[in-house]
Amino acid sequence: MALPQIPIGLEYIIAVPTILILIIVILVWYLLDLRRFGYEGFVFRKCRKKDLPCVRRTDIGTGMVEVIVGEKDKKGSPLFKDPKNDGHLIDPAQLHNTQPENWGGGLYMFSYATSQLTPLSAVNVLGFMKCREIGRKFPELSFLNDRDLMAFCKMKRGHLVHNARVMINRENPKWETGEPLTVEEFVRAVLAFQDECKRQAIDVNVPTAYNAAHAMNPVTFMVNDLEQVVADLERLLRAEFQRYFDIMKWAFAFVMVIGAVGVVVFILMQSK
Repeated sequence: MALPQIPIGLEYIIAVPTILILIIVILVWYLLDLRRFGYEGFVFRKCRKKDLPCVRRTDIGTGMVEVIVGEKDKKGSPLFKDPKNDGHLIDPAQLHNTQPENWGGGLYMFSYATSQLTPLSAVNVLGFMKCREIGRKFPELSFLNDRDLMAFCKMKRGHLVHNARVMINRENPKWETGEPLTVEEFVRAVLAFQDECKRQAIDVNVPTAYNAAHAMNPVTFMVNDLEQVVADLERLLRAEFQRYFDIMKWAFAFVMVIGAVGVVVFILMQSK
C-alpha cells in the first residue's frame, strides 16, 4: 500500500530554506556584533556562571580599562592569571579587609591599575581622603607627605617609635617658634591620629575611615601583610621544582635501563 503523498508547493520549498538561512545570518550577525561591541558580556557571563571574580584593570598612562576573568594558572596560587603577562594581580582572598564591588546577580568586581598589585575600590579612596583630612588637623604631622601620613596611620604601635625616630632625624621638623619637634610629641600625635581615624566614619552606615582606607592597597601595605602571599608562592615553586625533579629522575632511570639493555644486547651479540 502506497503512502499518501502531501503536495508541497514550490513557494514552500523556496521559503523554508530562505527563512532558515536568514535566521542563521541574523544570529551570526548578532553574535559578531555582540562580540565587537559588548565583549564584556562574555566575561561577565563566565564570571557569574563559574562563580569567579571579575578583574577590572586600568592603564594609568592611557586610561584604557579592560575586564578579565579572575582565573588562576594553578589551584591555590595567590595570583590571578594575567593574559598579557605584563603584571601580577594578587588575589584579594589572600589579603584582609578587602571588599569587592557587588554588581548584582553574583558578579563581584575587583579594580586594579597597571602599577599596583592589589585592588583599590572607591571605598578605599574615600577612606584615604577622610584619613588625610583628619591627619592634616594635627600640626605635628604637617611635614609629612600624603604617603608617609598614610603609612604612619596604619603603622603598628610596636614599630612606631623606631620609625618615628628615623623620620624625625631625617626631616628635622620644627614648630613655628623654631623649636624642634620631639619624637615623643610626634608619636603622641600619630596615636591620636590613628584613634581618630578608627572612630570617624566616611559616611553613614559605612566603615570607619581607618578600615575603609587600609583595605590592602599599594600605598600602605607592609611586608608582614604579604607574608602569606610569599609563603604560598614558595609552596607552589617547591611543588613545581619537585615535579620537574621527579620527571628528571624517571627520565634518568629510563635512560639507564635503555643503556643497560643495550649493553646486554651488545654482549650477547659479541658472544655468538
